[in-house]
Amino acid sequence: MLARFFNNVLWGNSIALAWTWGIGLFFSVQMAVQYGFTALVAYVTVNALGLALFGIVNEFIAKKYKTAEDYERAFLKKAQNFKFPFFFYQFVAITLTLFACLKYVTLPLGILSFLVAVMFIGSTIFLGEEFKIDRIKYSHAFLGLVMLGAVIYILNSGFMLSSVQDLFSLQAAFHFNHDIDYVALAVPIALGFLFGPWLDLQHWQRAIQIRKEGGSIAKSYITGGLIFWCVLIFDGALAISAYAQSPLYGFEYSFLDSFKSIITDVTHSMSAFHGVLNAYVVFVCVASLTTFDSGYIAFQWFTEPQVKDSKSILLTFFPPKLVSSPIPWFFLCIVTATITMHFAEVGKFVEIFDDTLVKFFRFELEYYLAFYASFFIMYEVTFIRCMLNTREEKSYSVLKLFSTGLCSISIFGIGYFSQHTIVMAFASLVPLVYGVMTSDSFGQSESKADIEDSSSVLRITDSQVLSSITAEPQALSSLDGKSSLLGSSNISTESINALNVLNLPADAKLISTSSCYISDGFFVHEMTPTYQDTNSVGNVYFAMYTLWVGKTRELFFLHTMPDFDLETTDFLILTRSFNHKYLREIKEFESVSIHLRIKDYNRKFVTIEHKILNKDKQLIGKGDQSLMFVDSKNYALIDIPNQVMEAHLPFYYGDKSPKA
Repeated sequence: MLARFFNNVLWGNSIALAWTWGIGLFFSVQMAVQYGFTALVAYVTVNALGLALFGIVNEFIAKKYKTAEDYERAFLKKAQNFKFPFFFYQFVAITLTLFACLKYVTLPLGILSFLVAVMFIGSTIFLGEEFKIDRIKYSHAFLGLVMLGAVIYILNSGFMLSSVQDLFSLQAAFHFNHDIDYVALAVPIALGFLFGPWLDLQHWQRAIQIRKEGGSIAKSYITGGLIFWCVLIFDGALAISAYAQSPLYGFEYSFLDSFKSIITDVTHSMSAFHGVLNAYVVFVCVASLTTFDSGYIAFQWFTEPQVKDSKSILLTFFPPKLVSSPIPWFFLCIVTATITMHFAEVGKFVEIFDDTLVKFFRFELEYYLAFYASFFIMYEVTFIRCMLNTREEKSYSVLKLFSTGLCSISIFGIGYFSQHTIVMAFASLVPLVYGVMTSDSFGQSESKADIEDSSSVLRITDSQVLSSITAEPQALSSLDGKSSLLGSSNISTESINALNVLNLPADAKLISTSSCYISDGFFVHEMTPTYQDTNSVGNVYFAMYTLWVGKTRELFFLHTMPDFDLETTDFLILTRSFNHKYLREIKEFESVSIHLRIKDYNRKFVTIEHKILNKDKQLIGKGDQSLMFVDSKNYALIDIPNQVMEAHLPFYYGDKSPKA
């Protein structure tokens, strides 16, 4: 019991620190100074509640799967359709954290920001390689103690306001004219942080790891939410204390004014509190590093299987290790953060022509936050539904999701720059309402049962069926081409007579193609060599194996595409290459079975693997062949036709559950 409690605390600490990134560190400062301590408490509470709800709901989802590995596979499979929002979410999260640290800490201190960014990335790579997901809670425990030491130092420095009452009574820097503006502003903030964790790969990896260790996802995230609440309340209180001692206090400010660097500015300008500045820098560094190293290992975890299973022809031009490595991705974040940090320089040039446009180039943290308060909400709502629905797959329009998010963030920008919080609230509600209202109308994809029923498959694994065949073998010969056994599928007399159905593999499924059946995801053709297949020595001639594989391939096509007509088809299937490795010899009348299935494919080519087994299931030979597709009129190379994709995908063993 004590060990589980301790484990929940360790994971809770890691969850809290990793979630205290650029948004938590600096937007809490903005909220506290601009709107007061009451607004800070409300903002932090909603943010912490979003963490806790993520853990509680995922505890419910995880219990629907037998093992943590099943839970992980289900997430990775469902996330394949959400690769863009997951990757973009992580990119924005790392970039905005870098941007905030550079703009609101190092830039006011006169430190070369690029070197600080590279230092962060170097530390991230070291921590990410040294502490994987099963050990990251220990490194974060150490970093948490370092942060705690910095907090204790600041609390004992005399810099903080003396009481909570002082924090509540301090006048905020900005006031709306109407209460409705406060309520409207709360909408994007609440929605952004309540749904925020659902697209964060770091949280998914943690939840799955906690499940693997037998811990409680809910308890860990509730603990994390509480720790996170305390950290951000301290951060906001520190900002209010700095504001109270700054020359900015008492003035009225615009909605667009920024106070995010106020802690750095005030402590840097007061020589008596340089120790507080150093402790605050440590505080920021710990929060940033725990975000970066978490992002590093989460990116690897999510990307490696995506790259491995991807059929994109573009990925063939790059080494898989490079594509799945977080290092190029992190350096792209550095470049983006550095450029946006100095975006105001572009504004100086634009000011020459139109000084009304300058405000658009004062790049602030809110520019990044707009994505979380609007753009990502549509994807988050959709993905939550996908994870809660463990039995059915839901299809959706990628363009509709993207266009909804694009409209949402555009409306949010209009509201932000025009200082109309009601417009900002509307921008956040649009994707939420759209996701909820249209979720039940998403098209349902074919289930495994649907695919099996539509492929004319007969199940004969039931012992009652086998016993009935044994008892009445004469009944088999009386079936015609339109009859069916147990009403399941049409099986011709020829196909049944050609096979000894009592000796088929346990999972074999009879089909209407002569001498063929489906077993373990393979299309199987059985045959018996005769004297015409042998050479002068007496064993089967080497060229006959190629002939058998070719014949099996044609029967495979007959089964998968029975309506294919060479005279009317728009495409032709050509053999690009063929390989076969000979392993054993066989002689006449030694029965063999040729097994085929799809090994790989991309936009242009399909690879079919084959193996030949004797009656004792010994491997006689194996190999593969590559197919290409050309236009039937001009013989130009074309992408794989949809007809072929739909017909052959059930035999692609990249899917862990082959279907026929």
